[in-house]
Amino acid sequence: MLSGRQGEALDLVNAAIDRCVGNGELFTMPELLRVKADVLRTLPDRDPAEVEALLEDALAWSRRQGAKAWELRTAIDLARLWMDQQQPARALALLRPLRDGFQEGLDTADLRAADQLLLMLAALPGTADGGGALSAWPWS
Repeated sequence: MLSGRQGEALDLVNAAIDRCVGNGELFTMPELLRVKADVLRTLPDRDPAEVEALLEDALAWSRRQGAKAWELRTAIDLARLWMDQQQPARALALLRPLRDGFQEGLDTADLRAADQLLLMLAALPGTADGGGALSAWPWS
């Protein structure tokens, strides 16, 4: 995605965060933190705990703002991280209720990504779904 330009991307997102904080326009903070976590995740010497902390901060920001779309997008990234860390039940517990809260715009890229990730998570060992309970959802 970044083709070796992670340092430049990180500088840009940090500058955007600083500018938002400096001028008090914080409505984009959830997405900026999520993007920063995404850039950090691509670094070879990344710290998974730092990525997770940024995503959790982004989630908290989006919840405080009532920004459901950014909350879902961040939850998708955090659920993917937890899936990679062999924590599929934790990922399901985060993502499923958020996804279930959407009744409109069901064909958006973020909701399709959430649906696909939920199906993958449900099929993994260590989830209460036993690999298939999600296939009965009305949106599948």
